[in-house]
Amino acid sequence: MNRLSAKISWILTNIGLILISAGLLQAAELSPSLNDILINPIEDDSLISIIIFVDDDAGRDYAARTSTMPGMTLKERHFNVIENLKAANPAATQNIKNEILGIYPVANIRSYWVAPALVFEIPVSKLDRIAAISGIASIIENGQAELIEPVDETPVSMTAKMATVYSHLTALNIPAVWQKGITGKGRLVCSFDTGVEGTHPALSSKWRGWTTGSEAAFFAPNSTDTIPFDKTGHGTHTMGLMVGSTRIDSFGVAPGAEWITAAVIDQGQTLSRTIEDILLAFQWAMDPDGNSATIDDMPDVILNSWGIPTSLMQPCDQTFYQVIDNVEAAGIVTIFAAGNEGPDAMSLRIPANRASSLLNSFAVGAIDHTTNTIASFSSRGPSSCDTTQIKPEVVAPGVSIYSSTKNSSYVLKSGTSMAAPLIAGMVALFRQYNPDVTVSEIKNAILESCHDLGATGEDNMYGHGLPDADLALQYLPSPPAPDIYISAHYIGGDKIADPGETFDLYMRLEIPSGEIDSVQAELVCFEEGVEIINNRTLFVFQQKNTSAVNLTPFEINFADAFFNGQKIPFKLLITFPYSEEIDTLALEITVGHEPAGNMVTHVTPRLEATVSDIGQIGYGTGSIFPAGESGFTLDQSENLLYEAGIIVGRSAVQLSSSVRDTQAYAYESDFSPLQELATSYPDIDGGFRSYCRMVDTESDLPLPVSISQSMSSYNDSGNDNFIIIKYYLVNNTLTAMNNVYFGFLADFDLDDSGDRVGFDTGSDMVYQTGDGLYTGLLPLTKYNGILSMKNDGGKIGLDRQTKFAYISSEGILIDDTADADFMTIVSFGPFNLASGDSVEVALAMLAARGMDELVSSVNRAIDRYTGFTEVQESQGILPASFVLDQNYPNPFNPTTTIAFELNRTSKVELTIFNTLGQKVRTLYDGVVTTGYHEITWDGRNSGGEEVGSGIYFYRLRCGSSVETKKMMLIK
Repeated sequence: MNRLSAKISWILTNIGLILISAGLLQAAELSPSLNDILINPIEDDSLISIIIFVDDDAGRDYAARTSTMPGMTLKERHFNVIENLKAANPAATQNIKNEILGIYPVANIRSYWVAPALVFEIPVSKLDRIAAISGIASIIENGQAELIEPVDETPVSMTAKMATVYSHLTALNIPAVWQKGITGKGRLVCSFDTGVEGTHPALSSKWRGWTTGSEAAFFAPNSTDTIPFDKTGHGTHTMGLMVGSTRIDSFGVAPGAEWITAAVIDQGQTLSRTIEDILLAFQWAMDPDGNSATIDDMPDVILNSWGIPTSLMQPCDQTFYQVIDNVEAAGIVTIFAAGNEGPDAMSLRIPANRASSLLNSFAVGAIDHTTNTIASFSSRGPSSCDTTQIKPEVVAPGVSIYSSTKNSSYVLKSGTSMAAPLIAGMVALFRQYNPDVTVSEIKNAILESCHDLGATGEDNMYGHGLPDADLALQYLPSPPAPDIYISAHYIGGDKIADPGETFDLYMRLEIPSGEIDSVQAELVCFEEGVEIINNRTLFVFQQKNTSAVNLTPFEINFADAFFNGQKIPFKLLITFPYSEEIDTLALEITVGHEPAGNMVTHVTPRLEATVSDIGQIGYGTGSIFPAGESGFTLDQSENLLYEAGIIVGRSAVQLSSSVRDTQAYAYESDFSPLQELATSYPDIDGGFRSYCRMVDTESDLPLPVSISQSMSSYNDSGNDNFIIIKYYLVNNTLTAMNNVYFGFLADFDLDDSGDRVGFDTGSDMVYQTGDGLYTGLLPLTKYNGILSMKNDGGKIGLDRQTKFAYISSEGILIDDTADADFMTIVSFGPFNLASGDSVEVALAMLAARGMDELVSSVNRAIDRYTGFTEVQESQGILPASFVLDQNYPNPFNPTTTIAFELNRTSKVELTIFNTLGQKVRTLYDGVVTTGYHEITWDGRNSGGEEVGSGIYFYRLRCGSSVETKKMMLIK
């Protein structure tokens, strides 16, 4: 602002002060605490934080009109309200900003659109001049919001956690709504509270942030944590009453709903929790993802367990009126706990005491639901704004209410902040029933459903009474068409829809409203290779049940060309009785068996090879487990590999395998991913590398052993027809593991009429040839034996005894007498692994168009494995000295493992840092030998103290090379 503008602003402000003192101009309304400051000035001209609300009658009127406009969808209301609020009266707000800066040029002014508000700090001596600025409706002190504390709590032991339906739910007739299939599925709730323990077993799976990211699911202006936390347990308790459930029981009203939260109330630590935080939270909750065109991120309801003391504001202060109205105009129901200051009359807090209309500022009192009498602590009406207005609106159970709390525990608590979430959870149920129902329609339905308690009619203890959730559905507008969805589908026979098979299909339809007797259904599919032999059936909902299974099955045939894991899309066309309207439901059927692991295909100019993180290689057409992948091809040939996988064991009993079973199937593996398959480029030698870690937990008797698998392929000419596979067997137990054998099985199919096998004594490579193609297996570390066997009479099955006999047999046995269908096993060991010890097994898979090319490739594969460092250095290329893997698990609690691989003995330093760049702990600093290594971090700093939840970085320094990766700790 230039000097002339500042001078004009000063003159206008002082003219305003003169007019105010003469009674000719109305000053802005000040909150009580600010009035006291003006009346009794303090000598120290300290800074005070204030909130200015700008006059905005047009915006207020628009929000009111929008909330009641007929025919608008929830999405339309949300978009229109937010965009109009953001665009409302910018000139007036800017003029006020300019005048503020004229009075106090260094003011840090923060603007909001949820209501036209400005927040800043200013010296007390300048407050009267700020109050004189034209266009300001009110000014309040940016004081603290207070939690409505429970009046008592009682811990609950886990052994006492037995009930399946709790009495606080039956008192509101919630189970009757669940029986209609309405559990809050697809809906979202929000709390303004002390936060929520995001890892609590009753709540963790329902946090929206796992799928959308934390920014749109957790708001904490005084914390950098990205995972929801709760220092006191209060917010975890109230959220549990809205959505909480476990496998054993459901104590939340809407167990099918998801949740987000704003941690803006007392968090059990010294943090600023101001009224501005509440404004921020309301603005965030209206549009968490910042896109007003979307509503899946917007909660259906906001539970408020806070209130403003009247010492900060007038008893009928309207600070939050416009905020609440704007939020509700956008489609969000706001529910307030009445307060725990009973039995005194007029004891509701601000803004729960609002009574400017029947439906706004919906306050909930508490009853003892075992006697249906008001709780002594429950705040009473009438409203302190207008003593003719009755408060609260309704009551709900609030004495000794069971729910979740911090540290994954459970507790009984009493208070109106236990009653309010029960009503808030009902909103999610109503929005599932009719997603476009308005805020007013929801509140009206709750009031109309109430059972009168206490004195006849509405009164200042019970309000309208105790709501009935099932009855309230009758007062809501019916959805335009019944909500109907496919909740499950079943394949007849063996429950698998294999390629080439004709099978029966059954579906279960759900209609939560329970208003339909039957529907006609037609199944359609436009995917080539699908034949629907019987495409029509009837679903009958007997006695108004909410679910039904088709009376006769759909009959379907899948083509032979389909592959395991392929998703086939179908459409189910539903025709309702007495209606021409058709509802279309989507359905996917998985062909065959879903692949158990993750897959990556290495692609070079000549070779393609698909690998998984469950120990299997292949998945191509014609393989033992066709899953739509490349398998193993050369020069764009058909798939050459029927099967490849690993076997590890100490005996025929203690053995784990990823290859075929006794029936010659390989649908399952004894290995599961410990670290999912990941790729990186370039590798330390310029190749393309995939990496994973497996553990044999799926075996009947695990060793147990973890296996790190690293596969490398190369794009440079001459090296593009082979892959190198390294396996690191790690003994993670506390005892020694002796006599461990490892085997790699490969079954190549090159010629339909049969192949020949051979052994190259110069390189110890076993090879196979047919139809002008050559494939080879080349052990790169010391091996135990090489066997080539015939699949006589078709692909043979392998039992445990046979597998162990193969991997423990010494020497070379190659049956090269005639053409046949062969499989080959290269075995390694036996290994004796001390606790924490590891051993490397490596081999190469090669393919060529002739024997000379195959032998030449052998030499290059050996060079790549053993001599690439010297080759690259001679060419002036300095390779990286290590590979740093992603920690696993990630996120983790409380420990995680960091793995790395060195290509030469080196001095290394592994260090943990926080997001501020501060060193947390040095895990290792010393010399490490060539090979694979793992180091575990227990989540503690260098002082032995547990660190908090959040993002951390680990850095590996090896000589002049440094690499850093990110990890997340969740508590």
